[in-house]
Amino acid sequence: MYRILVAVACAAALLLPGTGADAAVAPEPTFSGYLINQQSGQCLTRISQRHVHVYLLMQPCVYDQTQVFTQRPTTVKGGLFEFVDYVGTCLRDPDLSRAPYCTDGPDPEQEWSVAAVSPGVYRLTNHLSGHVLAISDDPADPAPGTNYPGYDDASVHWQLLPKDAI
Repeated sequence: MYRILVAVACAAALLLPGTGADAAVAPEPTFSGYLINQQSGQCLTRISQRHVHVYLLMQPCVYDQTQVFTQRPTTVKGGLFEFVDYVGTCLRDPDLSRAPYCTDGPDPEQEWSVAAVSPGVYRLTNHLSGHVLAISDDPADPAPGTNYPGYDDASVHWQLLPKDAI
């Protein structure tokens, strides 16, 4: 009887998330491509780096490495991600920091949650500030910023388009 209970307990443990066979499974697959704002139809673009500042602008989408960001999970179970450009700069809350490079290990300033709004369209929320990535309401301001979490219109909705799609 004891052997049967041990066998059942071991089999049940294999079915639990994070135990047994799936304990060593890698984090969610990464995405590499364009972040397109649904209001402007433009892509988030890394423009230049001067001193310790990284400049991000919204520009028409073209086949260009300055517009490609790679989404990497920051936790084994997923849920939080960093978006890294082609030179290793992490997307951060534009209203908090312009630090140029990704830090080692989890950093809530460069971590984002990604929530589906509709098929293929997402809201990106900064883990530290709780603000959502947005474009400016001022058409003369081409830089992205953030907005309050309750704000929900096309200015805070982003399509993640694979890099081979343009």
